[in-house]
Amino acid sequence: WKLRALVSTQSTGRQLLYTTTRVGVYTSLLERFSLPDGSPPGFFTKAGCAMTAGAIGSFVGTPAEISLIRMTADGGLPPEKRRNYRGVLNAVSRISKEEGVLTLWRGCGPTVSRAVVVNIAQLVTYSSAKERLLASGYFKDNVFCHFCLQYDKRSSDNHSLHAS
Repeated sequence: WKLRALVSTQSTGRQLLYTTTRVGVYTSLLERFSLPDGSPPGFFTKAGCAMTAGAIGSFVGTPAEISLIRMTADGGLPPEKRRNYRGVLNAVSRISKEEGVLTLWRGCGPTVSRAVVVNIAQLVTYSSAKERLLASGYFKDNVFCHFCLQYDKRSSDNHSLHAS
């Protein structure tokens, strides 16, 4: 499997941009707002961090999202009206030149609002569950821990990780 093929996939590139931004911002904010003894912040602080991370990630990812929407819609247009974008970067470049840079953030408000809500649910739940796993003494902060968290998140049968 070639990395180039993975990154060139339009939606994968958008998702990488959005996800790395939101997770990076969330992690940085959690570190910044950790308590003086090094323990993680409380729920409402985590929620604020998640909201901020979601908003920033969504804002950063909106130009790629606009490009993907345009490229998808292009296929449904008559051939003479198609823009024939060659990819996300080409679409971003052409939209900026032909319609103005601010067009890349058209519809950003609802997208950011949605991301704020989604990120509270995802990031706060994930980090709280991770803290419980690490506190149990059975897990270290490694790939296995994150794998278990992903499994738990997707498993409707596994309620043991949510026990208080």
